[in-house]
Amino acid sequence: MEHKGELVHKRNGRILATLAVAFSVAACGGGGGGGGGNQSVPPPAPTPTPSTATVTITPKGPIVHNDYTGVSFTTMAEGTVAATNLAPGESIYLRLRDTNNTLAMPATQPVTPNQPFKFALGPKGELMPSDYSGQIEFTACRDAQCTSMYGPPVSVAYSLDIWTLGEWETIQRDATHAGFVPTTIDTTRLNLIWDWRPPPPTGAVLDTFITRPATDGDGVAVLAGYNRPSGPQEAALYSIHEHSGKTRWSYAIPSGTYAQAPATGVGQVFLQTLNSPTLLTSFDPHTGAVKYSIGSGAGTGTQTLAPTSYANLSFYNAGPNGSELHSIDNVSGTLRWSRPRTTNLQAGTPTVRTGEVIYQSGNKIEIVDILTGAPRGTINDPSSDGASSAFARSIVALGSRGNAIAVSYNSATGAHPLSSFNLDGRRWEWSTSASYRSFAVSDGMVYAYREGAPVPTLDAIDEATGTVSWSWSPQAIDAQVRTTGNIMLTRNLVFISTEGNGGDSYVWAIDRATRLPAWRYPGGGYVIMSGGRTIFVLTGPGNGRPPELLRAFRVQ
Repeated sequence: MEHKGELVHKRNGRILATLAVAFSVAACGGGGGGGGGNQSVPPPAPTPTPSTATVTITPKGPIVHNDYTGVSFTTMAEGTVAATNLAPGESIYLRLRDTNNTLAMPATQPVTPNQPFKFALGPKGELMPSDYSGQIEFTACRDAQCTSMYGPPVSVAYSLDIWTLGEWETIQRDATHAGFVPTTIDTTRLNLIWDWRPPPPTGAVLDTFITRPATDGDGVAVLAGYNRPSGPQEAALYSIHEHSGKTRWSYAIPSGTYAQAPATGVGQVFLQTLNSPTLLTSFDPHTGAVKYSIGSGAGTGTQTLAPTSYANLSFYNAGPNGSELHSIDNVSGTLRWSRPRTTNLQAGTPTVRTGEVIYQSGNKIEIVDILTGAPRGTINDPSSDGASSAFARSIVALGSRGNAIAVSYNSATGAHPLSSFNLDGRRWEWSTSASYRSFAVSDGMVYAYREGAPVPTLDAIDEATGTVSWSWSPQAIDAQVRTTGNIMLTRNLVFISTEGNGGDSYVWAIDRATRLPAWRYPGGGYVIMSGGRTIFVLTGPGNGRPPELLRAFRVQ
């Protein structure tokens, strides 16, 4: 599965150093002393003659490792220790030291002369995205405490390129819409760090709302506000600091304007506004300064959702009622191309992979050229009759086998099966027998909420065949009656949410290996993760009322 959004922040710098190869040292002994005159004084004990051993350390290097932030990786320190003239019973102990204290060092331990050695090195703590470099020093010692050494240390350079996980930019994370974050989470260390609500309103309100969030590197953007008993909605775009939970800036939505949930791209926050002179506005994520505003005004019925960014381009539905697909340069806001959408104008946002933009159009998957918008292929969906769905959201997710997963709709049966499409072969592959809405995909499995189940049910579906491999539901004692929010995947967990009839809800982390809950927290809803591994949960009172609280969790 392609994860382009994950790799756009990757650093490629490498820090190389010349490897110091070896040392040798020989020590020679000294003489004793004699006494004369007073024969009653015993002579001093003879001084032991130091070993004349020569020890040579030859480590391999430089040590280079690349990985995502948060991964508990292992890299190896290897080499050989050669020795000559060791005295009987004499040992060699090898001590390692990181000059920059980034990597955890193994204990000093004996090594076999004239044999290779290998030590596992891992991060001393969680490494944030950056380039790390230093030297590993190898010292040959005569004892385990290293009080006496055979000679000076030998050094080898190391460099670590720790990549960002990629930000949660739009619906189901990025241009793949797969809802997958390539990291492993230790739920025993997952703790709440802050709660955020919009500023208290003045006057009476019906309810408070916060929309689906998006992250931008060190902050999270949301649209939040209040519904009044009478009059228009009151809302603002907020940017919240990822680690402190403090509001960095806000932008008030003009009265009478309807705003969509925000999205982010490289160095900006996007906001779509309907019933407004402009459709899309770009903001600086740190200051809130407007970078540009583009597009003609669109009505409140325009079928569009937050943009999808890929490299330096962004894609979204625009034009009358969302009847066009637009591509813009997301740095300048310049329109690159537009093309009509003529079938089933459901709200959605495109999916992007190398060279192609993909979107659902009724009972078809349309594929167009990323640079020109020219048609490149169509895949018919036999599970759909092309009608609009009350689901009212059209999202295609890239799978892990050159395929795409989408929710089909048949108005005659009311079914919403999941369907898989072979993008390279331009053909339909399979559709599920059950109905689903929210889903996420990675590593050959699709995880989806089953519709119509008597209890909240998560199905794990084989991505190659569409058959259910296993299912999970909360226990009856939890009194949960429906699934809610979205699904987020990590390498080891499935994050889902459930709700009870009283509005009480939970967010769960289901272990992908054991298929059992590894973590549960009150207050389920929409779950996302930033590139810096902060998990955000958007939650609220439930029972159809909008979410009103944003919570942040971190591994600590």
